[in-house]
Amino acid sequence: MKALTTPFYQVLVRHADIRDDLAVGETVPAWSYASPDDPRLAELRERYGLARVIEGRAELDAIRALLDWAYRIVEHDGGAHNPAPRDALNILRTCETTGARVNCRMKAIVLCEALLAVGFRARYVTCLPAVSDGDCHVITLAYAASVGKWVSVDPTFNTYFSAEDGTMLNVVEARRAYRSGQVPRHRRIDLEARGPLCCGGIECASYDEFYDLYMCKNSFRFACTLASEPGIDSHEAPATVVLAPPDDPWVAEGGPAEWRRPVVVTHSKAAFLAPPGQ
Repeated sequence: MKALTTPFYQVLVRHADIRDDLAVGETVPAWSYASPDDPRLAELRERYGLARVIEGRAELDAIRALLDWAYRIVEHDGGAHNPAPRDALNILRTCETTGARVNCRMKAIVLCEALLAVGFRARYVTCLPAVSDGDCHVITLAYAASVGKWVSVDPTFNTYFSAEDGTMLNVVEARRAYRSGQVPRHRRIDLEARGPLCCGGIECASYDEFYDLYMCKNSFRFACTLASEPGIDSHEAPATVVLAPPDDPWVAEGGPAEWRRPVVVTHSKAAFLAPPGQ
């Protein structure tokens, strides 16, 4: 696998793994999730018929159906400017009225709020490289009570990671697969390259190969806003939780200077992927 021959893989294995348990004295962050009764979510649900999108589906199938919906409802452009405010209703309205496309962050916000609107607990998560290169990726986490864990879904590429048996994975499980020398499986990406595909200067033969490298690069640390609600990304300084390996030099340096926001850093899967209500 090409991803395992890259510097992205080497930096993952050179640094420590994410811990499973809370550190001594550590508590679970006060994660919060907007209710589907939130007027903005209710409008999103009614305007776009989200109840019909998931009608009659089991939980994981419903998550995948909303993933498909978010992929198709608006087109992607990695260099697009973000509309303001950055909530699903305004993002979709802007695209409908202007023909605009949106970047991965806006697509992840649309999917996150769609999941919240039908009663799931969801967050959008920024997936970051070890060393800032001006690029990251944003996907969505949804809590699946039927399997008792968070799962990752990517509305930019309409894909998700899974184990060999088809079990959907979350960002920590995918990261660990890379570290163990096993590129995690993902649902086939149905996109045709219109030109050369490169990740970190490495040429890729297909979007599937590109995705393997891209997510290996962007699985060093992860960040989510503490509150998951419509428009949170437009707040001036939303409280943010960062999951990083214990020996992450970014932590010792205090994080990016441009982050003028309260930041909680954890090295624990139990803190970052705590079940809702814990």
